[in-house]
Amino acid sequence: MGCGPCRWTEAVVGLLMGLLAGAAAVVAAVTFYQCTNQSLLNYWLMINGMVTLGAFMGLVVWRLAPIPGRYINALTFLTGFLIFLNVAWLILGNVAVGLVYSVCFVGASPDVYLDIEVNCSSYILPLTLAVVVIFDVLCVILIAVLCVQAFSCEADSEDDDEEEEGEKKEDYSGPSVWWVSVVFIILFAILSVVAIAVGATFLSECSDQISGPVWLIVFGCVTIFVLLLGLYWTRYRWEAGKLWSAPGWYLVLPFLVLFLLHLSVISGGNVLLFEVREESCEGEAACSNALQVTQIVIGSIVNLLLVALVYYGAVFFLVGIFFFIVTFYYYCCGDADEDLDEEAPIKQDA
Repeated sequence: MGCGPCRWTEAVVGLLMGLLAGAAAVVAAVTFYQCTNQSLLNYWLMINGMVTLGAFMGLVVWRLAPIPGRYINALTFLTGFLIFLNVAWLILGNVAVGLVYSVCFVGASPDVYLDIEVNCSSYILPLTLAVVVIFDVLCVILIAVLCVQAFSCEADSEDDDEEEEGEKKEDYSGPSVWWVSVVFIILFAILSVVAIAVGATFLSECSDQISGPVWLIVFGCVTIFVLLLGLYWTRYRWEAGKLWSAPGWYLVLPFLVLFLLHLSVISGGNVLLFEVREESCEGEAACSNALQVTQIVIGSIVNLLLVALVYYGAVFFLVGIFFFIVTFYYYCCGDADEDLDEEAPIKQDA
């Protein structure tokens, strides 16, 4: 298998893992906020969505900027560490599912395990089992593909370096990462339209609980404005840089204001979601189950993406500190000076 098919396989497997983890996390969030089918597997599914999307972001950033450092490629280590965390969390999920199934179908007391209530009739249990099994297969495929790329593509790059400068290097075709932006734009556009439609439908019907429909309408409108401004900035930023005296302020400032407004709207939605959970746990009936589920699904998708981004940023920060310490130690020990001294005679001879 060449580098091109490996890149396509990596992209497809990563996309499938991200979609599956996101969908399972949203389903677990619905049961969490509606206070039904509660178990530790709910939390595992929600955290698995965050960890998987974080690893997917690592792969995307790695392909966007495969720029090695002078001595080490930090992005490669960062991506590998994110995949390691994902695999470790998957192993924990395998153990958790195995223990719950053993308690439900083998144990003498099928309702309690280590003082933790186990709902053996919950649909979360077979859902988690399906997610774990599919993830086991996809993780094996992804790791195998990455290992093949690490050896075959590295050998190809060494052969290319030996070619003459004037010759054209034979390149392989792989998927472009622009499709990630397209997927996110389409996703948020669909969420915005659905939010406005559902909010407007139940605005008069649920006048006693009007905060939910109003939030959906405001979220949809603000999201559409952010998308339109982002597309405009992407398309015309170069032309604006040539024509306007201060294009950064004219383009970035409105986008920043709308982005902060968007974050405030999302924060208000989180407050409403916890109010929904409190009312559901107290047994209060919702005005409309469709409205409540739509609010939870949209809020959960946005929260999942934001939490995954924060998770990736936190791991990136910690790994950056680690490599900063390694680099500082490398220079302090004098190894870098020795390498420079070895390169000097070579340059003089040339």
